[in-house]
Amino acid sequence: MLVKKSKQQVLLGDTLAHTIHFVAHVRGVARVDPSELIDFASDAALVIDGGQRVVAWNAAAETLLGYSEKEAIGRSCAALLQAVLPDGGALCCEKCEAIRGLRTCLPYSAAECYARRRDGSRVSIELSTIAVPAGAKGGPD
Repeated sequence: MLVKKSKQQVLLGDTLAHTIHFVAHVRGVARVDPSELIDFASDAALVIDGGQRVVAWNAAAETLLGYSEKEAIGRSCAALLQAVLPDGGALCCEKCEAIRGLRTCLPYSAAECYARRRDGSRVSIELSTIAVPAGAKGGPD
């Protein structure tokens, strides 16, 4: 989900982190094309559907993680990010906290975690979600 990552780095203690935003369609199809929204974001961003599949991926996500939009679309967000917490515990899984929050329209964030890049290296990120509730202007019907 959304431009050159060096400008979006956030300092967490002694660790540089990048912010990744998830936007989820909680129910149905949004009236606004999510790819139009994330292209304006300064941070890496992606949109997932109810099946946890990536449906939109911005240029900043491509720069940060190394996957092209074509490679990312249709993949499971958990399989793509493979995010872990600082203690090594899995953050991305089928029933992760972020997905539970998205399904109940509650925000979620992990201030410090690590995602796997396409080349296999890890990158420190801050993960946050935006859930668009059914009936919201521009949200799912």
